[in-house]
Amino acid sequence: MKYIDEDGEIVINKIKDKEIRILPQNINRIEAEWIFEAIVTMCYTPILAIKYTYDKKRIEIDKLHFKRYEDLLEYLSNNSYTNIIITNEKVDFILFQPEGTEYSLLVGNCDFINKAYKCTYKTHIDIFLDEIDMEDNIKRKKYLKTKLDKYIVDRELYS
Repeated sequence: MKYIDEDGEIVINKIKDKEIRILPQNINRIEAEWIFEAIVTMCYTPILAIKYTYDKKRIEIDKLHFKRYEDLLEYLSNNSYTNIIITNEKVDFILFQPEGTEYSLLVGNCDFINKAYKCTYKTHIDIFLDEIDMEDNIKRKKYLKTKLDKYIVDRELYS
């Protein structure tokens, strides 16, 4: 699995030429609707889900047939016990949700991201930073900060 690093997360070198949005929690209803509509509008089908354990010893691939955004939400919720990559056969987009849903990662070309996450890059960073600032748990705060450092290239937006 060339898109997964030793920590079970998305390899940054595989996605550095794409637009990236990092969300500080599991996907909510509005985000699920936007993401679903972007997938359908851009004809990124069939949709595949790759579920795997941290050590990558157990890997399953599901072919998904979502008819509505609620199906996407339900799938993510029902599989929150494992790492999930939702994509298509050409890997035109990636929705990554790690085990425990501490954060979510959305990756794709500019058109896909503009449809799938309807806010500016700066606003998206501000939302993530607000979540970090509101976090009482120091361990989770540090964890979220390391994810921001790993996946967000434009450091000027939050330095």
